[in-house]
This record gives sequence, C-alpha cells and structure tokens, in this order.
Amino acid sequence: MGKGLQPFVGKIFVEPVEDAGDMKVTESGLIASVKTEDNETFIRGNVVAVGKGFPYENDQSERDVRRAPMEVKVGDVVIYVRTSAVITRYDGKDYYIISEKDIFAVDPA
Repeated sequence: MGKGLQPFVGKIFVEPVEDAGDMKVTESGLIASVKTEDNETFIRGNVVAVGKGFPYENDQSERDVRRAPMEVKVGDVVIYVRTSAVITRYDGKDYYIISEKDIFAVDPA
C-alpha cells in the first residue's frame, strides 16, 4: 500500500489472504472453529496500514495528546470475522478496513 491511504484512529487496513476456515492446530496449540455461532466466516489477512491509537485524557495541555498504542503492526497476519470489515478498493486491489477490537488473533505463522 506504500504511502497511500492512512487509516483513521483505531482502524487497520488488511489485505485478505484467505478464508481461515481451513485453519489447523498451530504449534502453539491455537484451535479456532471454522464458523462462529452465527455461521460467519473467519478471514486471515496481512496488515498493510495501521491508524493512530485512540487518544486518552491526560493532565497535560490539549496540545500534548497521548494515544493508546495499537497492538498490531504492519506485517502482522490477523484473523477476524468477515462481517466486521468494510471492503474498499485502492489501486486495483481489495482491502478490508477493520477496527482493532474486531481482531480475534494474531497468527504467529
């Protein structure tokens, strides 16, 4: 994605890799079900851009905005539910925009 679009606060751009429905048990023992109770599909994707963390109150001046750090970084492989994502097209490729809170796991593979 390069220096293209920048996600807004708390949002992440993900390039979908595949449905994670065929996930197997990882070396660390992670087992994820194929579907949620509502029959939603899990997706695995590469994080390509990360927005700033949410601001939080501090005792300093308004110019000194402190932000909660984002837990994921560019290059992480994440697992999330497809219905929590907004699909957008940029430079001819599809990307999912998701909130950090909608990520179920970071895949260490």
